[in-house]
Amino acid sequence: MLDAMSIKKAIEYDNATGKSTGFVNLGDSIDHDEAATEVLVFMVVGLLGHWKAPVAYFLTHTLEAATQQQLVLHTIRSLMEVGIQVCYC
Repeated sequence: MLDAMSIKKAIEYDNATGKSTGFVNLGDSIDHDEAATEVLVFMVVGLLGHWKAPVAYFLTHTLEAATQQQLVLHTIRSLMEVGIQVCYC
């Protein structure tokens, strides 16, 4: 399950890490210079129980369908690598 939510556009300096936060972050090592305005959250939902848990999030500004598809596939592969059986339609 995934959902996109709007977030406040803000760039802030983190004294602890010495870096600025609030930029687009797609989980890659590329430094994006655009401020994030949305967060795309991925959650897993139990089929045999009533539970759900967030497993990944990506800070975005605008997201093309192809990029969103790649993030979905990356998240599914990562879940399968750690032994979670993924059922998707």
